[in-house]
Amino acid sequence: MILQAGCRFVVAPHFHMPLDWSRRLLVGTGVEEADGCFFPHPSWRLSTTDELSLLVGALDAPTPPEQLEACVCLFQLPGHLKAAWWNLLEKAAASLGDGCIPGFDTFVNEVGEFLAFKNLPLPEDACCEAVVTDPAQPLVSWGPEANRTIGLRCSLAPWAPWPLAEGHRWPRLWGGINLGDEETSVVLINLPLQQLDAELRRRFPNQPAPMEVGELAGRFLGPCSNYPPVRLILGPGEGYRLPQGGLILDGFLGGKQEPDVLMWISRGRGQST
Repeated sequence: MILQAGCRFVVAPHFHMPLDWSRRLLVGTGVEEADGCFFPHPSWRLSTTDELSLLVGALDAPTPPEQLEACVCLFQLPGHLKAAWWNLLEKAAASLGDGCIPGFDTFVNEVGEFLAFKNLPLPEDACCEAVVTDPAQPLVSWGPEANRTIGLRCSLAPWAPWPLAEGHRWPRLWGGINLGDEETSVVLINLPLQQLDAELRRRFPNQPAPMEVGELAGRFLGPCSNYPPVRLILGPGEGYRLPQGGLILDGFLGGKQEPDVLMWISRGRGQST
């Protein structure tokens, strides 16, 4: 399969981040299944000009506000918040073994206030976690499975019914922030759930429709394992906000030397509406 037009990558409004998208967006060769989980192939290449036009659109054309909710929006923490994080870690070094970082809630509030000021507010019921991962682990998941290699999955709750019911706000991953001091990556399938569903209906018109979001993601990754995933590279202090409609993704640690430090931001964990 070849890369298709789907979710676009943009710098969030009110942030000034001159990016070389050709270096930030790498393209893979597909995914492979192992023990019921899906992982990207280890080979990556620079995106072509045609692929970049699908992933980011016209570089000199601003994204209309009504389209931003369907985009992956990149942002960057200011220097004082990055410094505050490292000061927090230095003070908490003696207590890291118990999984608790004193002052983390205050730091999260400061991040939330900054993003709200930049018109990129966190959800009211946001849940933030700092996850430190051994760089020898190829992918890192958020939530209760953190530090377990479970592979690519949807950012929406896997038990959410498909098609999504209108008016319900299902638990989902809002986004993430690279709190480490070196680059890290996130791997995504750039097609929204509606496009995944349409592709499956086109390929397998006689199969019953999936009943849940997790089933939809698995059904796509299996028969469409040669669809190229996209690897988004994040610099220190950089983060991203995901579309509300959900994407298949996971953190990716290939090439890292130091432990990976991510802040996962979720909304409504454990809730059905």
